[in-house]
Amino acid sequence: MVMVLLGAVAAGATTARAMRGSTGAPACTTGRLKVFLGGGPGGAAGSVYVGLHFVNKGTASCALTGYPGISFVGADHRQVGAAARRATPPQPHHVTLAPGRQASVILRITETANYPTSACRPKLARGLRVYPPGNTRSTFVTARRSVCSSSRTPQLTVTPVVSGAPQS
Repeated sequence: MVMVLLGAVAAGATTARAMRGSTGAPACTTGRLKVFLGGGPGGAAGSVYVGLHFVNKGTASCALTGYPGISFVGADHRQVGAAARRATPPQPHHVTLAPGRQASVILRITETANYPTSACRPKLARGLRVYPPGNTRSTFVTARRSVCSSSRTPQLTVTPVVSGAPQS
């Protein structure tokens, strides 16, 4: 697994105007997307896997490529713990979203109980701050749960966007 952290601004982010795919569709901007947590592939020992969905709520096609920036935030909207790491492989690819269509990622959340309390320093998160791929403006997704507040304790791993619902 590559140890790339996504901070307050998604790593390698570009403006929506500068990012165009082979179809010529402009990048999906944060304001043009409905972002929500939904079903996913399930769980495994010590981790939960959930789908994070991006729906084009605009009237024209737009494109997403790569990884979103994701971190837990507290009631004060400040980041809690480490930002999501990028899962590798697979290689990121280009997804064009027609109006009303969705793309998704799989978000792996490692359970807080996997870590010693002294290293984790549990805190209640109010939700997720999500920067869609290629965006410097975030959106908030409700996801109340106990998370590690230590930035040294990796709890989130994210896959690149794919067309449609997440696959296991």
